[in-house]
Amino acid sequence: MYTATFGHYSQTYDAGGQFMVFSQADHYVLNDQSTWESGAGWHPDAYASLASVRVEGSLVVYSFAPTDSGLLFQNTDYDSGDHSAQGQLGLPTRLEITATLGSRTGTLSGYTQIISNDETWYGQPRFNYYSAQVGEYVSFRQTYTLDDAFFTTTIFDGSFVYNESGVVDFTDVMSVPEPVTIGLLVTGLAIVGWRTRHGRRA
Repeated sequence: MYTATFGHYSQTYDAGGQFMVFSQADHYVLNDQSTWESGAGWHPDAYASLASVRVEGSLVVYSFAPTDSGLLFQNTDYDSGDHSAQGQLGLPTRLEITATLGSRTGTLSGYTQIISNDETWYGQPRFNYYSAQVGEYVSFRQTYTLDDAFFTTTIFDGSFVYNESGVVDFTDVMSVPEPVTIGLLVTGLAIVGWRTRHGRRA
């Protein structure tokens, strides 16, 4: 599942406000390599407040309080009657964005637990289950790109414009959690595998 800010529009952060730590579903890649675009449904973004900032060598790390929902991601998604998806993903061990000081890009990456993955009213075969099971942990990466600023220790003291995109890889599965992996932007995104529990792999 690939993610992006709605319509790929930039967001504005204002000092003292909340930052979008995880964006909406943008499109899905199924096991047969077919794709479908996110459409109608329910697509709340995940926002959180900055808790602290620290410097680790050439990196700056921004720690955030838990999201208001207590989740990293949740949605109900439909695609013109042909596909649907629905699920909730839990918060990682640490909700931290890491960037190189003075750069325009930062990342949040790690593993998130699948909290729910219930069928929509579409039912089978139009509903696409995640490849992994509820309770398992799957990898994710979210990349944040600043339009008019650079990542510094004081960037959240003012206003700035940003965009974000990422991926959740339901084929990269762990049965138990591990601390979130922090890294810089890596070019290329993993293909996401989905399946149906009854019938074709999706």
